[in-house]
Amino acid sequence: MDDQLRKRIGVVVSVAVVILIGIGGLSPIGAVAAVQISAADDPTPAADLPPDQGAALAQAEQSGKPVVVDALTTETTQVTAQPDGLMHADISSRPERHQVDGQWINLDPTLEFAGDAVISRQGLGDLRLSAGGPTGTRLASYVVAGYAFSIYSPVMLPRPVLSGTIATYADVLPGVDIVVQATGSSFSYNWVIKNSDAAQNPELRRIAMRVDAPGLTPRADRGGVSYVSADGVSQLWSPAPLMWDSASVSGDNPANASDGEQVQSSVAAVDGGPSMIDNATSLDVATTPSAVTIAPDPAILDSPSTVYPVVIDPTTTVPRAVQGWTAVWSNLPTTGLDPVWWTRFFRRLPVVRTLRVNGIRAAA
Repeated sequence: MDDQLRKRIGVVVSVAVVILIGIGGLSPIGAVAAVQISAADDPTPAADLPPDQGAALAQAEQSGKPVVVDALTTETTQVTAQPDGLMHADISSRPERHQVDGQWINLDPTLEFAGDAVISRQGLGDLRLSAGGPTGTRLASYVVAGYAFSIYSPVMLPRPVLSGTIATYADVLPGVDIVVQATGSSFSYNWVIKNSDAAQNPELRRIAMRVDAPGLTPRADRGGVSYVSADGVSQLWSPAPLMWDSASVSGDNPANASDGEQVQSSVAAVDGGPSMIDNATSLDVATTPSAVTIAPDPAILDSPSTVYPVVIDPTTTVPRAVQGWTAVWSNLPTTGLDPVWWTRFFRRLPVVRTLRVNGIRAAA
């Protein structure tokens, strides 16, 4: 569910810079909001700007095309000089690119088969998934900053079906899929329970998965667990998993959802994420250096009103990809997690310091 709630907010900053903010959780998808912050009435002359910005503006004016200001590019920000003399900045709440051999490369989490594995094309970490195997097979490995985190499957894995950033391992238990979703800075390994019969499987009352993370120590952090290197730096973070059903999909005909059968596909349930109408809760996780154990909520599994499929979404992410923002909502008032409902959220934006903001022009 890494991208269940992606919001795009347009902001015009200093010399009329436009900022687009993508708010996501793991997964996220959403509506459009806009905030405009005004600049001076007239663009700043190129000669009065730092050399890199001045040169970019001069080139943009001469060519009639936007020109990237390389010196201002970061993982989350890209500034372009416009032919009309203004500057345009795209700012995301999560990394959109990273440097490889001194060059900025756009992140592309699309999954594809590569020999006996599934890989993600381009991410902050090197994500490698199983192409199928027996119980105990490594489901996923994620290598970042020289550290490797691996999670192993307690069930046999069939060859996955790939669809963009999603890999589906179908029927790993009767009526249960594992759906892995990749982003540029994280991956989630979702357990999707497709019907009420599957929910009664005793193997789902406690899901234990072996973990291997050489050189990293698990520590409680922000309701989840960080995997910390010897120098005290959090290299990877796993927030507390969420568990939700598909009540919002039953629409105006609850009878369609009362027979315990699934009302949407596993991929749709994971990719769409929870809504305010779905039955949802955060879960407790027990973590040791060698295992992670999740306790699904029996109140959801045993309720006759539960609408299937039900999703449980353990996630592992690069910590810097989620720092600086959180969300609060009424049904989980003490939990600060990735924003997964339309609620009040708070975000610290990495606005380019060389751009001057003169005030808010409009907001919607």
